Amino acid sequence: MRKLVLLFLIAFCLVGCSSFNKEKSLQIAKYFVEGDYEKIMEETDDLVFQQTSRDTFTMGMQSMHDFIQTNLGNDVEYTFIQSEKKYRIQEGEGPNIEKNHDVTVIMLSKGNKSMMLTLLYNRETGKPYYFHVDDVRECNMTLFWIISSLGLLVIAFIIYTIVKVKRSDMKKKWVKYLLALFLNIPFLLITTAGVKLLLSIGINFLGVSFMYFGPDSYTKIAFPLGSIIVLYLLKKHNKKKAAATESVETTEDSQTSASPRS
Repeated sequence: MRKLVLLFLIAFCLVGCSSFNKEKSLQIAKYFVEGDYEKIMEETDDLVFQQTSRDTFTMGMQSMHDFIQTNLGNDVEYTFIQSEKKYRIQEGEGPNIEKNHDVTVIMLSKGNKSMMLTLLYNRETGKPYYFHVDDVRECNMTLFWIISSLGLLVIAFIIYTIVKVKRSDMKKKWVKYLLALFLNIPFLLITTAGVKLLLSIGINFLGVSFMYFGPDSYTKIAFPLGSIIVLYLLKKHNKKKAAATESVETTEDSQTSASPRS
């Protein structure tokens, strides 16, 4: 059971965390902040220079550098967000240079301000051919983490339910496990902008779903309906078992009292 719990926690922490192109992307982000255009061009895929001149590309890089400096300055924290493989781009959506490419996102932040730097990589050469910086956002990530930690209580409650079922003598335990693990109705959506009530009904594994994406991060904390139902069934089972045991003991006591004395 301990191994099962550990597996759940590892899966929860690692889901969605792909880290290819991480170090290279972090270094390129630093070049943008520092305004080292020569280093950026050395790392850039040659496909870019088939589409535009180096002077035009340099002007674009300087515009991004100035935008970062205006909003964040030099003292910037770099955080790797994610890497993801893409396999097609719809026609008419730019850039349409490569159908198969990798996307890496780096967050640049200072205090409560942050912006996302997106890099698209040519999968064949392993070099980026497109760069984009989003508008600056303000959010309180500390408060987000504090509220999101409430989800650990839901996970703990579900694990507690599974342990109670495992130690019981109930039949078809696997059905109770599935109820506890999957019958969780989302009711709170926690974002960096605040907390919202969800009215939609859905199935949520372990009662918590989480996505870390900088200022767009969110946590869904579900009401553990399945675990409550299982604990109710367990309580009902134990009462029935206790009543049956008491009935047997009463019958035995009656028989003992009615037996003739020698």
